[in-house]
Amino acid sequence: MAPRNWEERIRIARTAMETIDSTRFMDLPNRSQERIFVIGALQRLAYHDADVGGVADIAQWCVTQWLRMLQQNADDLDALCGLSPSTRIRLLR
Repeated sequence: MAPRNWEERIRIARTAMETIDSTRFMDLPNRSQERIFVIGALQRLAYHDADVGGVADIAQWCVTQWLRMLQQNADDLDALCGLSPSTRIRLLR
């Protein structure tokens, strides 16, 4: 059953983040494509309406996960591309 409203989608996303954090899924090196998919999906949800500014906690979780992937492999192009332009600007300051 698909979520009916925005608040329900956000609640489900937050529950997914908590579950992922409790499982060590993001530390599995052989699951990089799955990790990219999960982070990307949550990031799209967090920034679905850029004019509003996004959902801060979900957006921050995504940035943290991209940075963790880069920490594991500094040459990970997918992780570099996953960071939003504004995040890249903040990191370079």
